[in-house]
Amino acid sequence: MNPFIQVFSDIPQLIGVADCIALKQTPVGLSGPGTSLCPLISHITASSVSRKLLIVTHSRTAALSVHRNLIAFYGDDAVHIPARELMLFDIDAYSGNDKQARLKALYRIATGDFKAAVACTEALTVGTASRQVFLQNLINLKTGEQRDMETLGDMLMRLGYVRKALVEEQGQYSIRGGILDIFSCNYDNPIRCEFFGDEIDSIRFFDADSQRSVEETDNVVIIPYSEFILDRNDEKILKEKITDSWDLQQFNEGDYAKIMDRYYAATDKCAMTGTYFDKDILTVIHDDLQCHSVADTVYKEYANACVNLLQKKKTFKEACEIQKDIYSLYSCLKPQLILVYEKSNYSIPLYRDFDITFEETCSYKGDMELFLNDISEYRAANMRIFISSDRKKHTEYLKGFFEDNGYTVHVIQPKENPTVIPRHIYIIEDGYGESFVSKEAKIACISVSRIFRKSTRGKTRQIRDADFFAEIQPNDYVVHDHHGIGIYQGIEKIEIDGIIKDYIKIAYKNNDMLYVPVNKMDLVQKYVGTSDRAPRITGLGGRDWEKQKSKVRSAVRDIAKELIELYGKRSSVKGHAFSEDTPWQISFENEFEYEETQDQIQCVEEIKADMESTKVMDRLLCGDVGYGKTEVALRAAFKAIMDGKQVAFLAPTTMLALQHYNNFRERMKNYPVNIDLLCRLRDKKRQTETVEYIKSGKTDIVVGTHRLLEKDVSFKDLGLLVVDEEQRFGVAQKEKIKMLKPTVDVLSLTATPIPRTMHMALSGIRDVSTIYDPPEKRFPVQTYVMEYDPEFIKQVILREKDRNGQVFYLYNRVMDMDSKFYHLKTLLKDQVRICVAHGQMPEKEFENTIIKFINREYDVLLCTTIIEAGIDISNANTLIIEDADKLGLAQLYQIKGRVGRSDRVAYAYITYKRGKELTEEASKRLQTIKEYTEFGSGIKIAMKDLEIRGGGDLLGANQSGHMQGVGYDMYVRILSEEIANLRGEKVKGAVTETSVDLNISAYIDKSYISDDLSRLKMYKRIATVATVTEKEDIIDELTDRYNQPPGHVINIINVAYAKNLACRLGISEIVQTNKGFVMIYEKEHAMQFNEVTDILDKEHNKYKVKAQEDLQIRVDTDKKNEELLDFITKILEKAVESK
Repeated sequence: MNPFIQVFSDIPQLIGVADCIALKQTPVGLSGPGTSLCPLISHITASSVSRKLLIVTHSRTAALSVHRNLIAFYGDDAVHIPARELMLFDIDAYSGNDKQARLKALYRIATGDFKAAVACTEALTVGTASRQVFLQNLINLKTGEQRDMETLGDMLMRLGYVRKALVEEQGQYSIRGGILDIFSCNYDNPIRCEFFGDEIDSIRFFDADSQRSVEETDNVVIIPYSEFILDRNDEKILKEKITDSWDLQQFNEGDYAKIMDRYYAATDKCAMTGTYFDKDILTVIHDDLQCHSVADTVYKEYANACVNLLQKKKTFKEACEIQKDIYSLYSCLKPQLILVYEKSNYSIPLYRDFDITFEETCSYKGDMELFLNDISEYRAANMRIFISSDRKKHTEYLKGFFEDNGYTVHVIQPKENPTVIPRHIYIIEDGYGESFVSKEAKIACISVSRIFRKSTRGKTRQIRDADFFAEIQPNDYVVHDHHGIGIYQGIEKIEIDGIIKDYIKIAYKNNDMLYVPVNKMDLVQKYVGTSDRAPRITGLGGRDWEKQKSKVRSAVRDIAKELIELYGKRSSVKGHAFSEDTPWQISFENEFEYEETQDQIQCVEEIKADMESTKVMDRLLCGDVGYGKTEVALRAAFKAIMDGKQVAFLAPTTMLALQHYNNFRERMKNYPVNIDLLCRLRDKKRQTETVEYIKSGKTDIVVGTHRLLEKDVSFKDLGLLVVDEEQRFGVAQKEKIKMLKPTVDVLSLTATPIPRTMHMALSGIRDVSTIYDPPEKRFPVQTYVMEYDPEFIKQVILREKDRNGQVFYLYNRVMDMDSKFYHLKTLLKDQVRICVAHGQMPEKEFENTIIKFINREYDVLLCTTIIEAGIDISNANTLIIEDADKLGLAQLYQIKGRVGRSDRVAYAYITYKRGKELTEEASKRLQTIKEYTEFGSGIKIAMKDLEIRGGGDLLGANQSGHMQGVGYDMYVRILSEEIANLRGEKVKGAVTETSVDLNISAYIDKSYISDDLSRLKMYKRIATVATVTEKEDIIDELTDRYNQPPGHVINIINVAYAKNLACRLGISEIVQTNKGFVMIYEKEHAMQFNEVTDILDKEHNKYKVKAQEDLQIRVDTDKKNEELLDFITKILEKAVESK
């Protein structure tokens, strides 16, 4: 931002600071401007002395805030180094959300690839691999150089990478034939190296989702995927010193990350992160007093933990150095040029200090008249006026606004360096987020966030779609469309008369085996049932499977008829078409406190489009907790009110209803909207009054619980129903209010859709809108899965108290709640204030307890799963769950969302009893909740929950027995067909099973794709190839991922393509004969018989048609094998084209 440097260049205090730094008369102090201006002052100072910049903050939140503003000056040359959580206790699994970002930052700092960096004291005082060790372990790969692939694999494992069959996430690598895939976290995409012998023939980046190459390059640098880099000598020494058996097991298995914080400091490879910086960097200590205080707290916690670890012999004395104190950091930084910003008399003696005065501008919150008055005053004071804009639409609006009011405006880019003239107005598109006025410098800078009351959010984050394919492993139950439930045994290669083919082997009742040709892989799905017991294996050759499917079809038809007919009616009945947005609607939306994310805007547009059409809306809005779903619903509600309609907002709990009620009142306080609350919080007299207001139309919006569904509640003109936390309501409850008025628009909100709602979405009954973007300043919850350890729990609670936060302690056994309360009181020795809340308490007592906790009269809330919905407390940022293995996956995810709702780092400790052996299902749940810590994972959780615990209650009625009988996929398919029938849609008849039996070898051998699961996935992909484009695309993909496919792999693709063409023509079987081949039709597709014979009449006269009732076409030809397949395919293609 060169214009700022220009206008600040003549401020005496800043000139004095720059002179001291140039003369190395440091540390020098500067105070007065306010902490928000630290990035700007630091940038100006660093630029004036031509130095790189390091800003040290006291907290992670402050570091992120500084980083956002540094980006306005430095762009991608500004680096943030995240802090790293020390893992000093036994952890089974951890989220490690900042691992990749931290490693990438260390790489950039170590190589000097930055101009400005920011980190909190916690990030800089922790130990890591030294800069020298980090640089020595970079792997440079170039095309044309000689490399042994297996040696490279060994190096990657030592650097923390994990070998996988398929590279999808950072920190993974894969070796397949002559191809090495690696995902290094210094790149956005994984890398694919193709070898010719030991020579790297090509290097290209590929997309992790599609696995297809996207860009070629000549060289790449692979960086370590661990901060704990050891050589063989280090491993030997540590192995001799580690005495704890669990630690030794982790060490021997190479899982260093879980234990190395207890041992790594004993090696000569370890150094403090702060040592990564060169001596000539300008270091700015942002608020010395707070930096010292926070670092001191962190170090004391570490020292206390070390005492405990030494007693348990889970570390040794010389290893207790991984966390350094603030004095070690300052000592490390001392040779550098230090500017102490917002100095104190606490820790750093200063060579000289300066004071400077800046004032903050007011927040206009859309009051453009007040804003214009201040601009006039600034111009009268001969000031140079800067407006900092974060996007083009704001620039264009403000330019037009100033011109309409008679002012000339200059729009300049950050790198421009115009002469800045007093009294002129400059709009800079730099995204700088702070506002200030300096009378000394004659400058006023105003950010758009102060003008429009908008707090900008981060960039839209792209997120991959959930993978809905359930992976099949050997011994998994599978469902064959025509033969029923069996056990998958693997892929088996069978050779008959010299012809080799792959088959899917499935075991059935009485140990009967079914061998399914891989080109029919689309007929096989993974079995997902209700998960409480193993399914019944089907017998081959009987009618049992058809009977079971028929039984399920009848049950689905009978039980679902009323529900599905309602949805069918809703799609055919004309609803109210709401008017386009009014000026009040636009004004209401502009009053929103934050800048909307792209996803929010998209969702609002989709909902408005539904409302403005005559179609009756039934839309599911999915977004993680705290993502702004309520704001989207508020806009829909306001739109309904503008058309004179009433709105009902249904919440699952009293507390949540109360929170929404207060939220609605606050957002709509500037408009004549009557909002009421209907729940047990109101006395009977008030409830009766509210019911009358709803009936008469006096109430515009009513927020309520299940009380809204009672018979005495009727609406005068209901236009919109909003259902919050949809997964907590039964279908019957929701349908009650829909039945009141079939034309009512319905918007359902959910953070974690249950399988039923996911099914509805996938079946096309409902429309789905999704918010993926997290709010600005939100951190993913740091999640740990571990055995319960009282000492660790004590430290966790006390740490949260030390940072003035609060704790949710979830203990889901009401009968033992008193004993748990006294256990915690004894453990914590009355150092914290504990309160208790659970669903069996009198409602008034429960509400009073929650209110006191919200008002911070207590530090710990000991509670049951009642906090799952309706408890929104931003100061509670630590969650402890006991016996987490007893909770459902979606439930765990929802509860985890109770923390992390502010701009502070939140922690979730998911624990189970020490020494307890978890069931496979419980283990999967805990592992999944750890894995899906990224923002926007709710929809993924729902699909994983479906796979782990089964489909359960798809239609809200007891259907688990029927689903158990056929599996989720078949159940959904039958349901979809019934939906289509009940909607009056024609269900297209398809060939039951098309078979292509030719004498050609068609298989994927292990030497081409070695991993069974990857081969299985590829077979499943190939089985669906239905067009020439799809066929060519899959050949290109195979070539890209595994090298040129051999002939027998091409054959399997061509057979699948021919099979799908034949299926479209109603052909059930194509079989090679001695004289050529025969095509056989099913009777129900007799009408399609002539489609092929017409082509044969034109193209080939050597064919015979057997008796019409047999529906067989015999073709004589000399062509054999692959040539015959090509001939058949061309006939089928022409027949399809002629349809």
